[in-house]
Amino acid sequence: MFFNIINFAKKNGIKKIFFASSSSIYGDQKKLPIKENSKLNTKNFYGFSKYINEITAKTFSKLFNMQIIGFRFFTVFGEWGRPDMLIFKYLKSNMDNKKFYLNENGNHYRDFTYIGDVVKILLKIDKLKLKDNYYIFNICSNKPIKIIKVIKKINSIFKDFKYIPVYSKILKKIEVKTTHGDNYKIKKLLKNFKFSNFDKSLMKTINWYNKNKINKIT
Repeated sequence: MFFNIINFAKKNGIKKIFFASSSSIYGDQKKLPIKENSKLNTKNFYGFSKYINEITAKTFSKLFNMQIIGFRFFTVFGEWGRPDMLIFKYLKSNMDNKKFYLNENGNHYRDFTYIGDVVKILLKIDKLKLKDNYYIFNICSNKPIKIIKVIKKINSIFKDFKYIPVYSKILKKIEVKTTHGDNYKIKKLLKNFKFSNFDKSLMKTINWYNKNKINKIT
């Protein structure tokens, strides 16, 4: 699919393309935070597919003089987020009064990135005149949070929030224990771009969820 899209762009003379890669491309890393030049260590087919996409994009940029910019997104959350991601899944479990299963008792970390920051970054980069044909950027807060702390933060926001039992599951072999990206490269490019405060972004996300009654959407 990605090849078809990028090949279509080439045939139609499109010279600038943004594409989404993922932090999954890194897999588990011993040295944190992870920089863009870290050795890739994909653990699942999703991460591997992103790796193939990056190779394809880099090759097209060289062969056909196209400017292609890839973004390795780290756990994007916020309004209109995916219903299968942690925050919305937990809120829906509470709404439906169902059990909630959490890997490793929540003792793993994710580098949460607010969707509002993602949009701002893309808009800013689109206005820049970059000299090279191929770029890869980490898009992350560089502030990983333990998952169980996120659950506790959600519980603390609502005084009348129904506490639901959280059951532990074993972390699957294909899942990463910790994601923690280095965002120096993107901050330098955008003159020290400031990422949003997690607690404030979480509140915005929950307010949006409640307002839009996402149980009907999912």
